[in-house]
Amino acid sequence: MGKWPDVKLMVRKSISQFQALWESVGSQEHNLSILVSLLDARTEEGKLLRRAGDRQGADQAEQEVTRLEGQYRNLFDMIYNNSTEAAEHLSDAYFKGVAKGAELFNGSIYSEALREFSAEEAAMREYISLRPLEFEGYDRLRNLYDWIQLTQDKLNRSKEADEARNLMAHMAWMAAALRSTSEVPVDDELRVARQRVGQSYYEKKDFDKALLAVQEEIDVATAILKEKADDPQALYNIGNAYFGQGMVKREGLKPAWEEPIRLGIAYTEKAVTHERKNAQFWENLGGYRKYLAEQLNRDGRKAEALIEYQLAIQAYRRMIALAPHDENMLQMIRELEALMAK
Repeated sequence: MGKWPDVKLMVRKSISQFQALWESVGSQEHNLSILVSLLDARTEEGKLLRRAGDRQGADQAEQEVTRLEGQYRNLFDMIYNNSTEAAEHLSDAYFKGVAKGAELFNGSIYSEALREFSAEEAAMREYISLRPLEFEGYDRLRNLYDWIQLTQDKLNRSKEADEARNLMAHMAWMAAALRSTSEVPVDDELRVARQRVGQSYYEKKDFDKALLAVQEEIDVATAILKEKADDPQALYNIGNAYFGQGMVKREGLKPAWEEPIRLGIAYTEKAVTHERKNAQFWENLGGYRKYLAEQLNRDGRKAEALIEYQLAIQAYRRMIALAPHDENMLQMIRELEALMAK
């Protein structure tokens, strides 16, 4: 142990540095980290002293370790109790703030609504710092960003609305990942978030980004369907996602657009076999077939287009049977029948 004096000096220097930090840092969380480092240094000191034959010094170091361990437990309990109280306070404030923001939004007072939502965004980020492994904080941020993107749209701030939609999708993914044990998170809020991002890119004719978003929507919808086999809503949602993929490909002049559209139709047809009295399902099925007919007609595939127009009319008639006073749909049927008569 020819270098023992140097080793001993180094250990004592480390302990002195941690002790000085412990006394100077005000944050309880930082103090907890420093206390762990001080504990480690004292433990190593005791081991080194015992190896060097300094029994009295080693005993003193071990006594100090025992004292520090007790101090650590007390500080940990205090921080946990304080953070629990703070998290509960932030949670209560969030629900009140979102309710107030929603009221302002519904009253068309959009600037004030945005300020309210933005204040709760900061509060929820603080909540996440206290509860980083709980999905609730991320899910609440997802909800806030949903409100923010709607409000920014009302204020005609498209760039800020897009940013909020992307953040909404990211928070939805985080929440789903923490809540789910599957490889792809199973969470309908995440599917909706990716859908809205895709729609935003589609409206801006950024078809490459829209395709990426809709593929993520399909991945989540597929994971949901695996857990909810033959669920009508899950079938309808994945059908809608595949149709969206085909439409983005078609409008973006990408190849292989027809297959996802037909797959979307197939899933939607399966949905209506399980829930025949859902007018929305029948309306969308008619819309999908009408869109397919129009695209086939553009490509000169007249006979195939004619079949799809006929099937679209059939679906719309089923919808009208459930909602007989829908004048827009009645007009749609008349126009398609006139087109077929030519």
